[in-house]
Amino acid sequence: GARGVKKSENLFARRAFQGSRIHTPPQGTFSVWFGPIRLAWPDPQTLFPWGNRPHGAAYRAPLRRLGPCFLHCSSMIGPPTQNHRTRRQSPDEGVHARPQSWAGRPNRLRLLAFLLFTLGLGVSAGPVEGEMDPESALSPSVESPSDAERLYQASIVSGNQRDFAKAREQLEGTLRLEPDHLQADLALGVVLMVLGEKEAGQARLERIGRLSGPIASKAHSLLANQASIDGRPEDVVKHYVQGIELFPDEVAMRVNLGRSLFSQGRFEEAVPVFEAALVLRPGAKAAWVDLGRSFVRLGRTADAEVCFQRALALENRNISANWYLARIEAERGEKEKANALYEVAAESATRLRKKDMLMRIRLEQNSL
Repeated sequence: GARGVKKSENLFARRAFQGSRIHTPPQGTFSVWFGPIRLAWPDPQTLFPWGNRPHGAAYRAPLRRLGPCFLHCSSMIGPPTQNHRTRRQSPDEGVHARPQSWAGRPNRLRLLAFLLFTLGLGVSAGPVEGEMDPESALSPSVESPSDAERLYQASIVSGNQRDFAKAREQLEGTLRLEPDHLQADLALGVVLMVLGEKEAGQARLERIGRLSGPIASKAHSLLANQASIDGRPEDVVKHYVQGIELFPDEVAMRVNLGRSLFSQGRFEEAVPVFEAALVLRPGAKAAWVDLGRSFVRLGRTADAEVCFQRALALENRNISANWYLARIEAERGEKEKANALYEVAAESATRLRKKDMLMRIRLEQNSL
């Protein structure tokens, strides 16, 4: 072989570019389908016309660029040449060159195609111009979303853009195509209330709330939120309780129920609600802080301090926990400890850009 060319590389070059007469190859590509994956490469006859060309080093760079896949297949689809039994070997070919002509042996190609299709593979050679998109030729491996689901996803985008009138049309279209689409039904109830049709929206959510499972629990959570906005605290508690009965493991709903009771001054009722939430999720920082606040209002300072310490063990820069501990230390007359805790709370509020909380913390700190 040529200097600096590996023997195997020289052999591939021989098989790809052997022949001593001009050959006009067909334009196209050679491709193999592996299930949904297609491997394709240029037909070697298109890249390099056959004829008297230098072997070995002259084609080393192109062959390396095309890779072993091209080299291997080019040895199978090369141009017709003389039979390798009668063809005289050139002096410069080297002892490792074993030219073969697959074009002169159609039975081998037929056998190869039969074996590949038996194994579930497809081999095709086709023109570049006007070739079908591979994705359109594949049988879909993932089921495409339905028209109803596309409309529902579009309504979410419209809602995020605060175009609620368009979101309403899209949700109504979703329900026309798929009447049992509960997520669209729930979202339409919310959109109706935002657009001012509170009775229609609330009736829709209450109907979903009479079902079972997480979707009904979510409907009660939305109804409780709307009742809180409308200033109906009893309805807030009612919907949270109904949601918890349907989905007892919902920690967020228990925490929201406890906060609603706390805001109504029902601290003794809020304590067991927060404790039940912490049984389900001991790492809920907000629940520890809320439970501590309830204990503070009930005068149980020692229990409150334990709750705030548990919250700091989970997040040592928690604003509310440091703030309430600073108040407890200030009531005990420990001004230095209180001042240090106020500083930590103020730094956390500054970092999180909580301007209102920062101002209140500084006012309390300055009053020590």
